[in-house]
Amino acid sequence: MATKTNFYRRILPEICINFSSGDGKLIFKEALDNGDMEIFFYLGPQIRTQDEPAYCGLSSLIIVLNGLAVDPGRVWKGVWRWYHESMLECCTSLEEVQKQGVTMDQLSCIARCNQLNADVVYVDDHASIDEFREVVKQSCRGSSMAVICSFGRRELGQSGSGHFSPIGGYHPGKDVVLVLEPARFKYPPYWLPLEALWNAMNTKDSTNGDSPRGYMILEKSNSQPTLLFRISRYFNAINPLHEDAADFLQKALKFLKEKPEKPNSSNQVIKDVAENLLKISAEHKLNHEKGILFNTFKKSQLESMSPEHQTAIFSLVEEIESLELYQHLRDALTNRSCCSEALFDLKDEEQVLVNECGLPCVLCLPHYMVILLHMLPLFGPNFSTDLNQFSFTEEEFKGSYLEAIQVLTGDNNESNCSKSNCCKEKTNENTESNKRGKHLLQNEIKELRKQMLSVLNKDAKVSCCI
Repeated sequence: MATKTNFYRRILPEICINFSSGDGKLIFKEALDNGDMEIFFYLGPQIRTQDEPAYCGLSSLIIVLNGLAVDPGRVWKGVWRWYHESMLECCTSLEEVQKQGVTMDQLSCIARCNQLNADVVYVDDHASIDEFREVVKQSCRGSSMAVICSFGRRELGQSGSGHFSPIGGYHPGKDVVLVLEPARFKYPPYWLPLEALWNAMNTKDSTNGDSPRGYMILEKSNSQPTLLFRISRYFNAINPLHEDAADFLQKALKFLKEKPEKPNSSNQVIKDVAENLLKISAEHKLNHEKGILFNTFKKSQLESMSPEHQTAIFSLVEEIESLELYQHLRDALTNRSCCSEALFDLKDEEQVLVNECGLPCVLCLPHYMVILLHMLPLFGPNFSTDLNQFSFTEEEFKGSYLEAIQVLTGDNNESNCSKSNCCKEKTNENTESNKRGKHLLQNEIKELRKQMLSVLNKDAKVSCCI
């Protein structure tokens, strides 16, 4: 029986200087003396070997997340909260990443899901190598900003195709960068001429639909992560809307363009909307999990979360349940025979299971419906995207169910929300817990919107208040 060809590492091409070689050490010493290796002392200790051959993007992001001291808020193993590739299932599934890796869009989306600000720069004939050089200098002379590059290996004389690596240092005299190679089974960390890296970034990723390559600028975000909900892994940068989700949205928005008979009755508007969204979802015949825009956690996952994280979740749930909108939804859903009272609790079951009415159980949670109704106004008249079938004209929006929903969810444009009162608690300011809950609900909605718009590769223009 023939054995499959296997390898023990690869030899670095001449253009690359091994970090541990004599020349590599000398470059390190000179760059260190010049103050251009500061970021190395934060990212270097976190360098790891990627767990899967196609995990270079995820592993590069793990190096940055742990290097910038981002607390995941949930346990990795034992009692320790620490980032690992297995915790990065957002914007796409880990199964898909194992098969074909990630694109720049997907990786930036995952970064934003995990408390990082991510600015993506695609390298093409219009991009500037001088600007890239300045970004690298700024990153390497500090400790708060990291750079991950997406480049073609072949352009460097290496084996393989597309690859991701963080930058761990810079030598301005020689104009070389330190590539913190996560595929350490193949190559060690190495110094590389910045211009050569630039040329390798100015290529297309043929394995992912000729998606562009480039670099990402990553910084720790001041915002909190989402607590109760996360966008579905089937809502991702390669296929932003699964056919089930597209079908749901098309039918839902067709209904939302209609004009309510009693526009001034919030109870009737919510009842109509809840009934119709459930009816539309029940008409789906395919995999319900793939038709859901976002999911909630399972109660069994609570034990892996920090006490602070658990407390925040309960505060968020209490705040949602105190909303008038929630009460209307709860009443509307209770009137449906298949949305049993038991489903209103956050149960330990898979939330995507289908109940006797053919509905994903999560749709019978008024908590979920509260968040969903805050998401729907995104597809209103100001929604700028290539997905034109999900947009409204101003005429369609006026007097529609969607306009009524926007009023009920308290949406305001940023232009109508001054800096002095933006995102302040509007009610229940008597206790710290109420104020915290209101802040958490605002953050949950804002971050989910950012994630959805990030997947659609659009600027995250979100309302600052609810």
